[in-house]
Amino acid sequence: MLRTWRGDEANVAAAQAVLLERAALNGAARYGSYEAGMERAAG
Repeated sequence: MLRTWRGDEANVAAAQAVLLERAALNGAARYGSYEAGMERAAG
């Protein structure tokens, strides 16, 4: 997320999208349904 944001206001929406994706992956891990293939390539 920080790599996406880089402190630039123009990158806020993209950084928020990355954070939301990370939260979803963390949730999947919490319930034992996480798989490495769920990560996006750019992650």
